[in-house]
Amino acid sequence: MSSLPGRLTHDHDKFVDRVTEKRLVLDLVRRLLLGEPLERRTVIFHGQRGAGKSWLLREIEYQLMTSKADVLPLYLDLADYAEQPFEVAVRDSIWKVHQAVAHTIGPVDVGLQATDDLEQLTMWLLADVKQMPGVLVLLLDHVEDADKALLEGLENYLLRPLIHDPRVLLVLAGRGRQYIWKSPILRIRSQECNLHRFEPSETQEQLEKQVPQPTPLAGEIQQLSGGYPWSNYILGINRDDRIAALEQCITVLIGDWLTVPAPPVRRTYLEALCVLRAFSDAMIPLMLTTYFQEPVYPDWNYNQYRRVRQSLVHTTLVGWDEFSGGYAIDEALRRVLEHWLYEKHRDVWTRLHTAARDLFDEWASKYPRTAARWRTEATYHDGKLEHGPSWSLEDQ
Repeated sequence: MSSLPGRLTHDHDKFVDRVTEKRLVLDLVRRLLLGEPLERRTVIFHGQRGAGKSWLLREIEYQLMTSKADVLPLYLDLADYAEQPFEVAVRDSIWKVHQAVAHTIGPVDVGLQATDDLEQLTMWLLADVKQMPGVLVLLLDHVEDADKALLEGLENYLLRPLIHDPRVLLVLAGRGRQYIWKSPILRIRSQECNLHRFEPSETQEQLEKQVPQPTPLAGEIQQLSGGYPWSNYILGINRDDRIAALEQCITVLIGDWLTVPAPPVRRTYLEALCVLRAFSDAMIPLMLTTYFQEPVYPDWNYNQYRRVRQSLVHTTLVGWDEFSGGYAIDEALRRVLEHWLYEKHRDVWTRLHTAARDLFDEWASKYPRTAARWRTEATYHDGKLEHGPSWSLEDQ
């Protein structure tokens, strides 16, 4: 099996779909170029890890750069600052924007880069933005992974000052549990869009463009990936070894959270909970006991299980799902985790679904007011046990 694949570098010729999202940004730019005053000049794209947010930002950047319009697109990846003190990261971000803007109006004063005064840097940047011809589009990637101190610094010294200029458009990408901006112009006056999973036809198009021949069948990949682009790609290029390909998907989707010597959360917790569409703290004891088959977990107190849930939420791979009324593992990750467990440790997969079904059957009998909900969940797990991990309630 080949080593872990890197993220495929953006290539316009290999880009698929996202027509509505691109049109939204390009139309806003067109209106700004016409001098039309716009109240909402912040666009936030939400999507799970592997949904294609980075490629979308890069494609928008490409479209603007090749449009021949009077537009300056600038892409900043906050993941580049993961190991840097936030003051250094904020200063570097401001400097990069200032350098790009200044090049549109004349020579760059390189002496500004050495200053420690963030307010002074911001003032110089805003002065140059006022002289800049055309429109500035700042594309900010990996907002969801950035440190809170960095985001506060960027808001205070870069984003909030910039967005007050009527010829500036901000385009941010996050996973939905983003930093809460303090400025109303960023928090309230934004347009938010969720990136959908690819349909089978879109998955087929992606595989044809990105995966060496022969092109695998989209249906086979879609069952495993759920239609998430990054998983599609990894499963496509490693289609001859399904278990190893699923393992690679899990590794890249989890990212750096489990690579440190003493990880804040055990991957096995995610495996134990991945068969559930959503979970509450009350479900954690049963699932961990079933997974590990160790008697210690029933003796844990509530605070111990709550800490497990809190550690999972901290990774941003787990979050509150309003629709289900519980906590859920990101669908892109949950999908490949369950398929991996089914292929690699089917006995564990079977135990977990059986335990979940029995729990929900018990709750349906015990709690009449919510019985319909728990019967639905029990039916879900019965269907999985009978038909396998690709089955869904829609298949009934």
